[in-house]
Amino acid sequence: MGRPGKPGDKAARDELRAVMLTRGSSVEEIAEEFRARWQFTSLAAYRYAADLTQMQAASRYNEVMGDDGARVDASLISKLEQWPAARGAKAPTAYNLAVLAVVYGTAPHRLISRTDIDKLPRRDQVVLRATQASPAVSDAPADEAMVVPRTGAVVARPARRSLLSETDERRCQTRPAERVAALLGFTGEHNLDRLVLAVADESRDFAVWTESSELGRTTMDIYRSQLSELSGLFLHQPAAVLFPRLVRLRSTLLAHLYEHQPLRRSRALYALTGMACVVLAHASHVLGHRSSGVTHAQLAQLCAQEADHVELHAWALGTQALLAEAANRPKDALRHLRAAGEELARSRVPGTAAVRLASYEARLAARVGQHEQARAALAAAEHTREQVGGNGEIAELDDIGGILSFPDAKQEFFSAEANLLLGQHESAEQNALAAIASYTDGPPEQSSYGDVALARLDVAAARLATNDLDGMRDALQPVLTLPADLRIEPLRGPMSTLASTLAHHRYRGSHLADNVRAAIESYDLVPREISGS
Repeated sequence: MGRPGKPGDKAARDELRAVMLTRGSSVEEIAEEFRARWQFTSLAAYRYAADLTQMQAASRYNEVMGDDGARVDASLISKLEQWPAARGAKAPTAYNLAVLAVVYGTAPHRLISRTDIDKLPRRDQVVLRATQASPAVSDAPADEAMVVPRTGAVVARPARRSLLSETDERRCQTRPAERVAALLGFTGEHNLDRLVLAVADESRDFAVWTESSELGRTTMDIYRSQLSELSGLFLHQPAAVLFPRLVRLRSTLLAHLYEHQPLRRSRALYALTGMACVVLAHASHVLGHRSSGVTHAQLAQLCAQEADHVELHAWALGTQALLAEAANRPKDALRHLRAAGEELARSRVPGTAAVRLASYEARLAARVGQHEQARAALAAAEHTREQVGGNGEIAELDDIGGILSFPDAKQEFFSAEANLLLGQHESAEQNALAAIASYTDGPPEQSSYGDVALARLDVAAARLATNDLDGMRDALQPVLTLPADLRIEPLRGPMSTLASTLAHHRYRGSHLADNVRAAIESYDLVPREISGS
């Protein structure tokens, strides 16, 4: 009878690993069992869980690095695994752990105990703690079978996923970035984008943790950059896609405000929070939740008051005017616009916010029949536009950009809306076409799919007013074939008006009018072409 093997020897490890794999255990669970049962260090336990020798681990390490000149060998792996207990051992760097995490199929912070992390240099601690919010490998979708890396043996795998499910051949063919994405459970082009966003969020979160005693300049700059990005993306991406990110940013800013930051930082926080709320107000509006939008806009106004931010205060009031107009409350809308104008008069650098208010006033005045006021407001918008940036200064909201600015194209769109209500159909069509051209010919990141669609409806309405049914159909067709996630709520009112006009007796007997009206009435269902002529 042979001697019993050494505790934790290869035979014992192979037997336990096989049993755990058939039960669907993850690489983390196997490594933890090895560590607890045989007192391996975390690094050694994960290598054993992956069924690799030190030489094989070193080879995989060099492969992940993608550097033919890399010289990591088995002795380095051994020294890293013996730290911190053995003399002559070597403390792993965060980079060492990040590469080995790819090799072993886990997250870097799992390869070292919490107590040992504190023994590392601070910069390595910073990186490792930032990875702790990463999606866990064991939470990724399950595979039906599992391949043990070294042997190639296939075992049943009822649930959970780890790097052990990849063959050596695929491991060699996949680029390191893609391996990391797959490791975290993100596969495919769009999911790789999710990974990039998730990792950026982790970096942001750790910057916050680092400066937690008092919110620092770096963290504030990160939040401002995030706000600017989301405000810009709002113009040309579906609001439903961006909404979760907007909510997280707003909620994070609110959490900081609850912590009672110093007054200097508190004002900047209130300003950023208010701007985020304005974007949320617009997002809620286009998603069909106008009352929620009003709540966000009201909070934006309160934040602006706390920050003593004149331009934001006026912008929040302007947003409330927009929502009141959409709710068919013109008196409330005019009241908000007057208050916004009084507030903005205090500003030294009003920027395009002043053009916005004049453009809003023009449309609203035309809507309630105050035609002279509407024409005066249109002229004021033109005059104000000429003054923007005249002194070389850029207003903060314009610097943030996106939905928090009011470009020439948007002014053209509002001029089209006002002229349409004034009965100036030719001018309305010209303004709307100018807005569409400005958006579609300009930089893609500045294009607004919502404004383009609304401007097309203005072109359709102007042409219908002159009985140009063919021209109306041509203008309307791109709107009717929009993907479902781009069909914003503000499109429905103008389309309903078009349908009602087409139902008038003057178009009775027109197959084209009937077809267009039928297409509009089925707008909520699926994108469709207008049939007939």
